[in-house]
Amino acid sequence: MDEFWLSEHDFLVPVRLDIKRRNRWLGPQKTGRTWDDEERQTVEHVRWKQSNQAHEISYQEVPPSQTVGRSADGAATANDPVSLTVCRIQPGHLTWERHGGVEWEHVFQSGETSTSIMEVPGAGSIEVRLKTRNLRIIVDKAGGTIEVAYDMTISDVTQYIELTMRFKRT
Repeated sequence: MDEFWLSEHDFLVPVRLDIKRRNRWLGPQKTGRTWDDEERQTVEHVRWKQSNQAHEISYQEVPPSQTVGRSADGAATANDPVSLTVCRIQPGHLTWERHGGVEWEHVFQSGETSTSIMEVPGAGSIEVRLKTRNLRIIVDKAGGTIEVAYDMTISDVTQYIELTMRFKRT
């Protein structure tokens, strides 16, 4: 069950974001391992905004291979090829977008399947199919947690992914 707090007034505040993602290949690529890949990331420069009865967390990120042009604290600088990641959060609904470099818009609702197009520089447009197994959203005045479990299919290759994003006021 989602817990979805809304302030009486719209706001924009800084938050810290912790991301945990793990995946398992399905179908012919199945390895038999519990998890084929696990990663954790902490993002310090994140904005949490409430407007129009919805929440949004957004941040800029530099591709992991890019280290030149970053400030001492790891934040993107004007010379970086940055991407903007935006998560729009509503009760039972998550829209996850990325702009700059690889571009996509993924939509998650429990039990639903959606299709989107991922634009990849040098590779063109790639169809992505998402089947959301579970989506859990908790938002309170201190921050929130988004947990989504889904199957993602790209070019007939499917992987099961569990993603947790926790954001907290700084």
